Amino acid sequence: MVKSIDDIKTPDGPATFTMEVSQQGYRMNELCYSLKLEHNRELFKADYMEYIKDYNLTDVEIELIKNRDWLKMAHYGVSAYLIGKMVDCFDTSFISMGATMRGETQEDFMNKTAPLIKNHNKEKAE
Repeated sequence: MVKSIDDIKTPDGPATFTMEVSQQGYRMNELCYSLKLEHNRELFKADYMEYIKDYNLTDVEIELIKNRDWLKMAHYGVSAYLIGKMVDCFDTSFISMGATMRGETQEDFMNKTAPLIKNHNKEKAE
């Protein structure tokens, strides 16, 4: 059981998704999934601390949200796709989220990622 945010390890590479991690991240995934609805996103944006009260989050989970620690959320068991729903509510870009999760500047992240996107789109066209 994670007792503090410091207990969440973020090793290099993708987050390991086990049954334990899945169960641990359930409440946060449920919260993030709710943000697919525009009405819920507006409520979250207006007062996210009030909005999250209905999800019985632990202190660690609340701290993850307050810190906007996307990488630790992923290693805690929150789907990266669903984290994106919350990222948008904090008026943060996916590029910023990706750069933060990789410990890079946005410029470095784009310089590494843009060629991959360009090559992927080129392959689709062929």
